[in-house]
Amino acid sequence: MKIKFLVLIMILWASTASALDVTFQWTANVEPDIVGYNIYKATNNEGPWNKLNSETIIGTEYTYSFTEPEETTWYFYCTALDQNLESAPSNIVSTRIDTIPPSAPNELKFSINITVNLGGN
Repeated sequence: MKIKFLVLIMILWASTASALDVTFQWTANVEPDIVGYNIYKATNNEGPWNKLNSETIIGTEYTYSFTEPEETTWYFYCTALDQNLESAPSNIVSTRIDTIPPSAPNELKFSINITVNLGGN
């Protein structure tokens, strides 16, 4: 299997207050024997690396829902799979995932202005 570098792009968006979806997109490996891809994550660009997907990813997009409670920087890479082997890692991408909601505002105040018309006009 030839080693091809994959370009990995992350798209982040908040899905709920307690989770964050991360969508990965990459350029397909054009070798005819490619069966899919794996995505790995770590909290350090040196690893240790953990595979995100439980099944081989078919296609060039994968969405992962972060539910990890801590705010930290995460590193990711992608590999291509053929029938027998796994490629070298793609480029490593990183982002700071913030899954901790901000503190609630305090000391909220309001005022009411009332106009009373006492007279004929």
